[in-house]
Amino acid sequence: MSYPLTIADTTLTIETGRVEGDVEQKIEQYMRGERVVFDEPVDLSDFTEFQQRVLGAIRSIPYGETVTYAALAEMAGTSTDPPVRAAANACGANPVPVVIPCHRVVAKNGMGGYRYGRDVKQALLDLEQGTTESFINSSE
Repeated sequence: MSYPLTIADTTLTIETGRVEGDVEQKIEQYMRGERVVFDEPVDLSDFTEFQQRVLGAIRSIPYGETVTYAALAEMAGTSTDPPVRAAANACGANPVPVVIPCHRVVAKNGMGGYRYGRDVKQALLDLEQGTTESFINSSE
């Protein structure tokens, strides 16, 4: 089961079947600019232990805040070489964007990449920082 969202002319697919419970209502609230905490368990059993630690660490980043990829690698307790690239790769594999908010992870000297593009990343950050109101429509 998946839930498509259109943001900045790009469709994100959230694999809601990985999330325990009915998360779609929370996604809609988030997209309306409401502060939402996604604390439902997410099935990441097909991910490596490292990827699970990284994605778990991302969930601890508060709404409206960002951390660098280097800080994320440290939060995940990695000794991988290079840890920043490994953390970024784990972000890119995230099957539940928004629920696990990889858009909150930025590069040391700028925004950094995002699986769905920098425009989408910036739009999500703007939504959380209150610099734009609800601008996102769900795909039907």
